[in-house]
Amino acid sequence: MVCDSLTRPIGLEPSLEVLTAGSLMWARAEDTRQAARLLDLDDLENPASRIVVEVVLSLLDARRSHNGTAVGDELARRGLLSETVKRFLLDAITCGVDANTLAPQSYTAALVAQSYRARFETLGKALAEAAYSFPETDLLPLLRKGGTDAVKHAQRLAALRGEVAA
Repeated sequence: MVCDSLTRPIGLEPSLEVLTAGSLMWARAEDTRQAARLLDLDDLENPASRIVVEVVLSLLDARRSHNGTAVGDELARRGLLSETVKRFLLDAITCGVDANTLAPQSYTAALVAQSYRARFETLGKALAEAAYSFPETDLLPLLRKGGTDAVKHAQRLAALRGEVAA
């Protein structure tokens, strides 16, 4: 059987959350820590990905092995290895992500950027709804909090990209 780079894998294309989790587990700890310190669990939408990535981050903080087997073992130890989490972990382990020094930074930056845009969509919808249903005294604090959170998010994204936030 001949397999070339144009052959697509069987199954669904992995999500950015799967690719990011995979890159965090496959790369060296030093490379993963740099990206992990700028990743917020709120950047992840899938509950299973939050559980898996939280365990990866805790293993990194404890200076323990953070590969797929170690993560699976820790998930089982904590009683968190549900079928959904197990499926996500398996997808992340087998997604074919590159295990190089740049992968965690690149995938994490892409994920944080996706989350950044989603933040503005959510904030816009919240402000539109609040404009007609919130007391006037609550409108400015809502806008201020949303803006402050967006600035912090932009700073994390800029740091991942090696830039200075505007």
